[in-house]
Amino acid sequence: MAVTSKNIVKDIVNDLCQVEDVRQITAFDREAISEFLLSQEDTTSHGNHWIYYLTACRRLWLSYFDGDTLIPITTRFPGKPPFVIVRPVGLDVPNKCAALAAHLKDLSKQRVIVKNIDVTVRNSLRQLGFSDYRPGDGWSPSYRCDDQTFPEAVVDLNELVALNGDSYAHLRHDLRKGISNRLKLEPYNPHHHAADIGELIAKWEQAFLKRYPKEDVSDLLDFYTAFATGHEGLEFAKDYVGWVCRLDGQTVGFVYGAPKPNQAVDMYANPCWHKQSCLSESVLFSALRELTTLGFTTANLGGSETLGLHQFKHKFSPAAEIQRYHVVDYGGND
Repeated sequence: MAVTSKNIVKDIVNDLCQVEDVRQITAFDREAISEFLLSQEDTTSHGNHWIYYLTACRRLWLSYFDGDTLIPITTRFPGKPPFVIVRPVGLDVPNKCAALAAHLKDLSKQRVIVKNIDVTVRNSLRQLGFSDYRPGDGWSPSYRCDDQTFPEAVVDLNELVALNGDSYAHLRHDLRKGISNRLKLEPYNPHHHAADIGELIAKWEQAFLKRYPKEDVSDLLDFYTAFATGHEGLEFAKDYVGWVCRLDGQTVGFVYGAPKPNQAVDMYANPCWHKQSCLSESVLFSALRELTTLGFTTANLGGSETLGLHQFKHKFSPAAEIQRYHVVDYGGND
C-alpha cells in the first residue's frame, strides 16, 4: 500500500487490520485477554495484566491475538510512527514479532520497537536482526533503556511491614522523618477522585521540572493521567488497587496497582506532592502496608529509568530483581 494520507497511522492500521488475527482491541476483549494473561502463569514480572496493556497501548489499542500469542501494538507518539510492540506473550513470540515488525516497518518506513521482553525473547530477536537502542533513541536521551534501565524490584510485603533487620535501616530512618502515621488513605475511585488526582499530577509536574528543567515529562504525565481517569467501572481489589493519600486534608499522593495471581500485585503510579521530606517513602510504604490487609504477599515496583529512582525502590529491600529488555528492528529505515 502506498501511504499518501496525512494520517499515516490510520492508513497503516487500515491495511494492518486486513492481516489475519490483527484488529483493534476494545473493552469487549477484556475478559478473553485477561484469561489469556492468567494462563501465562507469570506472577512475578511487571505487566502481566489487562490494565498494563490498557495504559501502555493507550495511543493505539491494536493487537495480534490468535489465541496462542498476544502482540499488542501502539505508537511512540500520538498519531504517528514509529510503531511499538509492547510486552508480547505466548507461543513462538520471537518469530511472530519479527514477522509483524517487518510488516509494520515496510508500511511505515521507520524502525519498530519491541518493549518489555525477557532475556530469552531478546536473544532470539537479536538473532533475527533486532538490536539495542542506538544512543538517544529511547523515550528520553537521559535513560538508556527507558523504564528498564534498572531492573524491576520485587518486594516481600510481610517482611517489609515488619521493618526488621539492617536491610530496612534507611527506610526506618526515612519513615521516622516522614508522616506515615498522619496519612489518610482512601480507596481510589476514578469517578470521585479524578479531579483531585489531576491537581496532584500538576503539582508533581511543577516540582519535577523545577529539579529537572530539561526533562520531557509529557509521556509520564499522559501515563499518570491514564490511570487517574481511564479505569472507571473496574472493581477495586479485583481489577485494580489504588489509594488517594491525604495529609491534613490535602491530597499529597496517589498509588495504583494491578492484582495478579498468587497474592501478587504490580505497582504502577506513585506521584507525590513533595511538600515534606520523605513523603514519597511514607506514601508508598502506607499503600504497601495496606496491601497486606487485602491478602497480598508480593509487590513488583517496576523497573526504573534513573539511578535515583532505583535507589529509592531499594529502600524497600527487594527480595528479587527482574531485568527486562527492549530491542529495535532498524532494518535500514532509520
